[in-house]
Amino acid sequence: MTSTDGNIRLIGIGGYGSTVIEDLLLDEEWQTDCVLLAMDHQTESTSSAQQVIRVDESVIESTTEDQERDLNELKVQIRQALRGT
Repeated sequence: MTSTDGNIRLIGIGGYGSTVIEDLLLDEEWQTDCVLLAMDHQTESTSSAQQVIRVDESVIESTTEDQERDLNELKVQIRQALRGT
């Protein structure tokens, strides 16, 4: 699959999403931007994705006062990553 206009963007989520991105980026014919939503530091630091967005466990698991702020920040990051797709 090739995309010369940059309108297609693959989003991988977590470890399995990272694996898919890594496998596709090994294929030289794959020319689509990849974004990873990383759930852990190891996946975040080893990814070949063009953009990595860190998802803190506190956003997913807890119900703290900061959770709403963190969720809003995550939404903004995802919207920015998808801009133009």
